[in-house]
Amino acid sequence: MSSVDTQLYGKHLLILGAGVMQLPAIHLAKEMGLYVTVADGNPSAPGRYDADCFLHVDLKDKEQLALSAAQSDIPVDGVFTAGTDFSASVAWVAARLGLPGIPYETALAATDKALMREAFSRQQVPSPRFVYFDAQHGGISTEKSVSAGTLKGLEYPLVVKPVDNMGARGIRRVDTLDECRAAVLDAFSLSRNGRVIVEEYIEGDEYSIDALVWKGRIYICGIADRHITFPPYFIEMGHTMPTAASRAVQKKIVDVFTRGIKAIGIHEGAAKGDIKVNARGAFVGEIAARLSGGYMSGWTYPYAAGILPAMGGIRIALGYPPFDRFRPGSCFCAEHAYISVPGKVKRVRGVQEALAFPHIKNHFSRVKPGDIVVFPRNNVEKCGNFIGQAATRKAARSSVLKACRNVCIELEPDNSNTMDFLTAHNHTGAYFRMDRPLQRCISSMPLWYGEPQEGIGPLLCRLSSRRSGRGRWYGDRLEDVLRELAEYDIMEGTTGWRIGRPAWLAIMRGGAQGGRWFFQTLDLRLRKGDWKEWLSAWT
Repeated sequence: MSSVDTQLYGKHLLILGAGVMQLPAIHLAKEMGLYVTVADGNPSAPGRYDADCFLHVDLKDKEQLALSAAQSDIPVDGVFTAGTDFSASVAWVAARLGLPGIPYETALAATDKALMREAFSRQQVPSPRFVYFDAQHGGISTEKSVSAGTLKGLEYPLVVKPVDNMGARGIRRVDTLDECRAAVLDAFSLSRNGRVIVEEYIEGDEYSIDALVWKGRIYICGIADRHITFPPYFIEMGHTMPTAASRAVQKKIVDVFTRGIKAIGIHEGAAKGDIKVNARGAFVGEIAARLSGGYMSGWTYPYAAGILPAMGGIRIALGYPPFDRFRPGSCFCAEHAYISVPGKVKRVRGVQEALAFPHIKNHFSRVKPGDIVVFPRNNVEKCGNFIGQAATRKAARSSVLKACRNVCIELEPDNSNTMDFLTAHNHTGAYFRMDRPLQRCISSMPLWYGEPQEGIGPLLCRLSSRRSGRGRWYGDRLEDVLRELAEYDIMEGTTGWRIGRPAWLAIMRGGAQGGRWFFQTLDLRLRKGDWKEWLSAWT
């Protein structure tokens, strides 16, 4: 069925951003019959090749964006973005060209987390208490400027954030003053305007919600469950839609989100919210004046709810109302990321096989051989994502987890960064949880065995299956990981038990990837003749 919109046919739409997250909007705008110009600071942005015109402009340079748009041979009729944090640039250009949009001050309040919190506070919208530091105006000069006094009575745990970044860059939980000072200085390095916010940590379940706003009327697109992991950072490993929350909880989410939208002053456009819910109620984490990224507005909503938020957002940007109404979908959609322990990528296997699994719809990769990978501390350091659609929630979630498990990111052996991660005492990112009985079991093992032995190996398997549950990254079991290693001819018979403590540490902390790297490095060290010295470095 054609998506051509006779009301809008031939109108000129400027889309800020031409990356992967903007591709669905670019394609949809073309299908609607619009003339599409895209702007991006990346001259190789994939969306430039699908648009009618490309502007190579830094999205932070709002003056140049406005000038370039004004000089277009075809007058621009609307400005739009999705999945970027440049709604302020959208508002600035729209205002300069006299086009539909929210006021620039409103867009700033939806971009700057300190201004956002102040707006919520004035309108008594439930959200964390906060303070902020301004490096450019004497708010902080050294790390000692962060003190119990300047934190104004906020109680730990706290969350530190740059006020103007996205993708969870520079965001982390802190539990002590020293941690807070270090996190604030790190957040300053990631803030474009030199401001950092410190706020209460709100415990609870997390949800994402999108809406379109037309003349003050708010149209809720849907709610997704967010899967946040790996404290003290806030890594969204995936999301599932529609939410499994009860109707009562959904009402709380919608109510607080609606209050937040009104407090910021979004009367026409889009809004994306991160909401937390606990026994005390619902709290606004953040609200942005745009449609969500993270594959939600472009993929999850169409798959799960059968609606196209970008179409409604584009219509509003051109001065027309969005859809008449939204219909709840009958499908479920899940997105999940796959990640890596630190190191240098040797090769990536298993993607094509995973794409053939039932219910898998899309795959997005960020890694290739030769890339340096890290364990994620934000949402842009993940290695790739799968999206699945199914008739049940369980089937959708299972499909993407299985696909992620199937991807093998093989790292170059004998890399010091990989070694440091797998031997670290901090188990924040460990593949399997290591409770005390499991730790004692591993620590009691020798570095290696002279002969294959029974006893402690099977005991470890039983302890892990009972106490460690499923792998924290993709939900697989220890026996699944051991089976995978055996299939790659890495573990022969009782090799894992014969080697002892280091092999088990590598598997518990890095899953199949960690085990694979361990045995490949061991093989290299055996050929060099210094394998005993290398094993002695494991604790």
